[in-house]
Amino acid sequence: MDDSLVRFGTVFFAVVIAADLVAALLFPTDPSRQLFAIGVAAAAALPLGYLFVYHGGYERLSTLLDR
Repeated sequence: MDDSLVRFGTVFFAVVIAADLVAALLFPTDPSRQLFAIGVAAAAALPLGYLFVYHGGYERLSTLLDR
C-alpha cells in the first residue's frame, strides 16, 4: 500500500477520534449533536490530512520536533 495513503488515513482517523472525544466532553449527550460534531470533524479532517501528507506537513513537524 502507498505510504502517503496510510499517512492520510492515519491523520484522518486521528482527527475524527480526537474530535469525537472533545465532542463527548463539551456537547450534551444528545446523539444528534454528537453526530453533527463527528460530521464537522470528518469534513475538517479531509483538508488537514491532505495538507499534512501531500504538502510536507510531516516533514515540517518532524524538523520542528527534532530541535
